[in-house]
Amino acid sequence: MSGDPGVTAGDIARLAGVGRATVSNWRRRHGDFPRPVGGTATSPLFSLSDIEGWLHRNGKPFEVSVADRLWQRLRASGDDFQLADLVGWAGLHLLELRGDPVKLPWPGIEPDDSGLPGLLADLAAEHGHAAAFGLLVERYVQAHSRRLVVTRPDVARLMTRLACREGDVVLDPACGLGTLLLATPGARLALGQDGNAAAARITAIRLLMAGTPAEVVPGDSLRGDGFPGEVADAVVCNPPFGDRAWGHEDLAGDPRWEHGLPPRGEPELAWVQHCLAHVRPGGRAAVLMPSAVASRRPGRRVRGNLLRAGALRAVVTLAPGGPDLWLLRRPEPGERSPAGVLLLDADGDFARAELEWDRYPDGEFCVPVIDLLDDEVDVSPSRHRPRLHRRRRCRRGSRASTGSRTAPTPARSRSRTSPRSRPRRWRTRSRPPTRRARTSASPSPGTRPRCGWRPSWPASRACRPTWRHVSFRAPRCPSTSSCTTRCATRCAADSGTP
Repeated sequence: MSGDPGVTAGDIARLAGVGRATVSNWRRRHGDFPRPVGGTATSPLFSLSDIEGWLHRNGKPFEVSVADRLWQRLRASGDDFQLADLVGWAGLHLLELRGDPVKLPWPGIEPDDSGLPGLLADLAAEHGHAAAFGLLVERYVQAHSRRLVVTRPDVARLMTRLACREGDVVLDPACGLGTLLLATPGARLALGQDGNAAAARITAIRLLMAGTPAEVVPGDSLRGDGFPGEVADAVVCNPPFGDRAWGHEDLAGDPRWEHGLPPRGEPELAWVQHCLAHVRPGGRAAVLMPSAVASRRPGRRVRGNLLRAGALRAVVTLAPGGPDLWLLRRPEPGERSPAGVLLLDADGDFARAELEWDRYPDGEFCVPVIDLLDDEVDVSPSRHRPRLHRRRRCRRGSRASTGSRTAPTPARSRSRTSPRSRPRRWRTRSRPPTRRARTSASPSPGTRPRCGWRPSWPASRACRPTWRHVSFRAPRCPSTSSCTTRCATRCAADSGTP
């Protein structure tokens, strides 16, 4: 293949440090601008060397870094559907350059660009092997931002802080590119599975680069569990949303549905019970869920059983219009179920979510379970917000009345507290009889509203992983302990090798 890859208008704008509109103006105003060499009418491809020469001739700053040149040539080695395999191929080459002895299956693609290994070596010498692979993964996510569902780094840190502890065995049954497993503070062992084999390979390479012992399995966790019978200390998961073909008919009698068979249109409740099935008694689970799952009628029976069993501990709305975070715990035998559930609208304040979770079950945002077990079993924080505000006002009033027994409180000014003492600023005589007149006064300037104030709390810190073994294998057969379908050795931590 030619060593001159094609670049899009967006690539030219990024490399030249300008906007895409500027590139469009160059094409329209300059007759000597390079012609497209491929692509489509809406997304043309230009020769990188031609673009580089034109910019230098016109005195425009343009410099292609080693990472940019490597990415463009790697992307030109195949189509967009092969890009994940190409990134995995580059990661395995970086492992070889680092001298890592771990054996992982190679993707079924071999680029014919002979200059790629040299560029990989130059990039590793400049940034390090782990950082070099991280740059390639970042470019891959940017190129497929509409296809990939990647957990935001701040959300991943929040989930692992609330559910994981240092030294835990952590499982992510829908690991994707490994964002949640990489955010786990000091995991003793990371277990991952994903239906996309190329994404699972990238996860295994990233965990190895980070020094975390791990076992990664390709395959659908619901239809083909890669860790049958295994339990973890914590489970973190960002499952696929709205997948109605999750196997409702085939998995009707599955023993994982301890809290009821999930309806066909509620695949997220199947993922919740799958996570609970892989948590040890007393273990924790953090699962991202669509906000509608907390209130849809078809799932009310499963939600009610989760509440009665004491498994559902908190539902946190992370941001307006975003997903909810469900925090669950597998009760130990004989453990008494909690009397309340934390229902919090964090409004983007993740430090506040951590604080309220630390206060659970004694916080101000806990709703009694008995109040939730109605015909709807609605656990949406927005549904119970007025009730929570009333409870907070009652608690503040009780504290104020208790303090008044020991020390007199200064009298408030009537002009500030009573709207009747302020002059009216509306007219009613000139209004048509069909329009309603205002009946309440607007708040005076300078007064603070009763609700809506939210404190700001410092964020906690996270630890770093320190171990160095990883493996990548096929799912084990649940009927026998020695399955012959493995494609690589099991985790070195299981075999006892140092």
